[in-house]
Amino acid sequence: MANLIRLPEELLLEITTCDVLGPIDLASLALVNKRLFRVANESLYKTFGQREAIISAVMNGNINTLEVALYYGLDIHYDKYRAVCMASRHRQIEVMKWLLNHGAPVDHDLIGTFASISNSPLFFALHRRDEEAVLFLLGLGAIPRFINLDLHNNINGNSDDDDSIPTVADETALHIASGLNMLQVMEVLVRENIIPIDEATSTNPPALHMLNRHYYDIDFIPAFHKLIELGADINSTPSSNLIPLTLAITLRQFAYAEALLDAGADVTPKHKLPRIYHPIHACFWNPRIKGILDTEPLEIHDPPMYALLTRLLKLGADLHESYPGGHTPLGCAVYYKTPPYVSYLLSIGSRVNEIDAAAYTPLDLFVRRADTNPIVFLRMLQTLLRGGARMDTPLRSGLTLLEWIIEQNDRSISTAYPDLLREVLKMATPAMLDQEYLDKLLAKYFDTDHYEMCLVLMKYGATLRDYDEAFTSARRFILCHSEQAPRDSEVHSRYMQMITRANLPEKSIADLIAYARLAGDEESIRILQSDEEVWPSSGLSMNMALALLSVEENGMSYTDRLREAL
Repeated sequence: MANLIRLPEELLLEITTCDVLGPIDLASLALVNKRLFRVANESLYKTFGQREAIISAVMNGNINTLEVALYYGLDIHYDKYRAVCMASRHRQIEVMKWLLNHGAPVDHDLIGTFASISNSPLFFALHRRDEEAVLFLLGLGAIPRFINLDLHNNINGNSDDDDSIPTVADETALHIASGLNMLQVMEVLVRENIIPIDEATSTNPPALHMLNRHYYDIDFIPAFHKLIELGADINSTPSSNLIPLTLAITLRQFAYAEALLDAGADVTPKHKLPRIYHPIHACFWNPRIKGILDTEPLEIHDPPMYALLTRLLKLGADLHESYPGGHTPLGCAVYYKTPPYVSYLLSIGSRVNEIDAAAYTPLDLFVRRADTNPIVFLRMLQTLLRGGARMDTPLRSGLTLLEWIIEQNDRSISTAYPDLLREVLKMATPAMLDQEYLDKLLAKYFDTDHYEMCLVLMKYGATLRDYDEAFTSARRFILCHSEQAPRDSEVHSRYMQMITRANLPEKSIADLIAYARLAGDEESIRILQSDEEVWPSSGLSMNMALALLSVEENGMSYTDRLREAL
């Protein structure tokens, strides 16, 4: 060892850089004395430490190691200046400052006028919420707009053509700072005109709208207030038909909505876009109300929305205005099936029969969006009817509500609740339904296809006013038997039962019995001569019918006249 120590440094350096000695050997030599420490370290750095020494120094904040590496001539900015990005990523601001002071550029991997997110110290500092580093880098002129190079290459290929250079950033420092509540950074970016406050990117609307889209998260309220304070446009519609207030209400971001109202946001949009939606309508878009079928006041179900709705109305929101091409507030509440809101709106003056910009009334929308849950269906319908809607007024389709129930094509409703017509008629009052209309309805649907419906109508007072047509049809059924024409026994039976319940005059029933006797139609006779319960309102018993058959008129018995007619 003594001989080794006495060798010239040039020879020692040559020995330590040969392939014989490894890192452990060199480290051991470095511990012998100062002379070998200097020689062995130089070999360690140059031969084995080009990358590892710098990475370790950057991650651990060891500037002395960087200075030694620089002394020995190592490239402290290895691999495209990754050291400065690594320092930013690991919150080593002093190391980052040292690297920048020793030749590292604040930005180096540029795509057009934007910085690559994978090689931007500012981008990493922002995402680490390192405000000191961010402000330092901004002060050095760091580019505050970022592009995802991998995404850009996937879309445009790896072409170096000018056409592949992006013109809009994927992210800006303001969007990132706003999403992380970095208020001081936001202030510098806007006050010093580094980024316009309402700038949008290829993936994000302006920062105010971006924060508005954070579902159920009020952690960003400080940043939201700061953007308003800095002058963000609170009534803009950058990429949709929703102004910030409408968007906040739609997403049930009540704190954002209140902040916008405090700042003077429009309760009725002033824009002229073809379908610009209004804040008051958003109150009824898919609201998540607990206990939707309960009967308590609305505010018990949804206090924040109720308070916001009340405030909108006080600020001048219009109960009767439709958003362009759409519905009134009441129509929205009906469309999204929220009976408590429907009840509340009717109680404060909404008009139940008003036609909206889409040419629908609330009852039209109810029918169009009929709920297959019978409880929800009946609750909503009852609310509308009590608010002034009628069962006998034609809807947009031309059918009345009762006609729609009888004819409706959505069989899922009738399957879910086969007694729907009965339940609806239970609600009827003179203000909802003209009794004479029931008679017209019975006449329209008096056939075997609507047998059950006709029975319900008759139970609730409908009677046949025009007996001739029904009488003629019944006689035709009987004559089919006498002419030995094929007939459906079940249909025949159902129709004759309808006749017995339709309040035909006693003489008409007697005529039909007589026809059936002459035709030998025992089935019709059995139904028509059933006990008095079958046709209680007529009061005609079998004995009365037989008595009528014996009455003579102009010298001919009733039976003889029928036989002659047959």
